[in-house]
Amino acid sequence: MKTPTITRDRKKAIVIGYEGFVGKNVIELLTQHGAYATILAIGVKSARDRIKGVEYQRSSMANMDQLDLACDDFFMCYDSSFFNLGGAHYLSKENYKY
Repeated sequence: MKTPTITRDRKKAIVIGYEGFVGKNVIELLTQHGAYATILAIGVKSARDRIKGVEYQRSSMANMDQLDLACDDFFMCYDSSFFNLGGAHYLSKENYKY
């Protein structure tokens, strides 16, 4: 299987779900790549460990459809535990549609 290559400089990436393991690592990789002029990280909690050059935005899942999500590359980063654990990490059917 051929590894995909990200091309074209000065792109905008949006990462939804920056709070977890997957999202943090995706953001780290995007900042190191160099193709992105803008990286917007959207999550439901405030960002504790902010990475320089990344714009962080807090939004509830209910308000996601009101955001301007125009970008070149879109990353939805929900850890698999969100779908299986219940409790604090439970995704309702309404939120699951995103």
